[in-house]
Amino acid sequence: MMGASGRIQLFLRSFLIQGSWNHRTLMGTGMAWALLPFTGEGKGHELTRGAAVPPDEPFNTHPYLSCVALGALARGGDPERGPDDWRRFRYALGSPLGSLGDRLIWGGWRPFCLVSAMLLASVGVQPAIVVALFLVLYNAPHLALRAWGLAAGLKFGIGVGRAIESAQLSRTSERVRSGGVLVVGSLLGILGQRSLSPSGLGPLWVLGAAVFLLAGVVSGERLRRWVPTMLLCIVAFGLLAAPILGGSD
Repeated sequence: MMGASGRIQLFLRSFLIQGSWNHRTLMGTGMAWALLPFTGEGKGHELTRGAAVPPDEPFNTHPYLSCVALGALARGGDPERGPDDWRRFRYALGSPLGSLGDRLIWGGWRPFCLVSAMLLASVGVQPAIVVALFLVLYNAPHLALRAWGLAAGLKFGIGVGRAIESAQLSRTSERVRSGGVLVVGSLLGILGQRSLSPSGLGPLWVLGAAVFLLAGVVSGERLRRWVPTMLLCIVAFGLLAAPILGGSD
């Protein structure tokens, strides 16, 4: 089994696999380099023999989930599987991990962190603090995702699909997007309220958001999927309308 020093080395190498990205092999050369100390005869990792990535073979996936593939390939462990079996495994693993990572990170977590930073800046938080909080908020799950992927790959090897399925990354990405919609609504409402009047925010948006959130919780799945959009409209409209309604009294 791979020791702690080998795990740390493989984890650190995962940050550099895109350094050799090119249009011919994509991340393949970087994957081969990351696995180089752990594959081949006489390397002290008997379980990994036969799973080396040829440096001229194309491979592509999401960089944050590349540790899943690295761990699975570094584990290897089935002497009956030949190079063709491992090649098919790499092809079968790369695309799903890339799709999951795109939805979770590029389409969910990164926009959520950016909009959250803008929200903090809009309420008067110092720029240096906003930047620091953004870096922590964004990178803590990023590093945790890499560590989880490496552990799952090393534990399950070629059967790592079970760990990916049980992690429910697709559901997590939907939750992140829902939270992002709420943050966007709050940000738009605050900016709109400030542009119209310096008066108080008023309770309208709180009441409207609570009503629609309650309706989504107690109703069916279809309505719950629309709750973030409704929250966006209620929060933005409520904050925009509160000064107008307050000024007409």
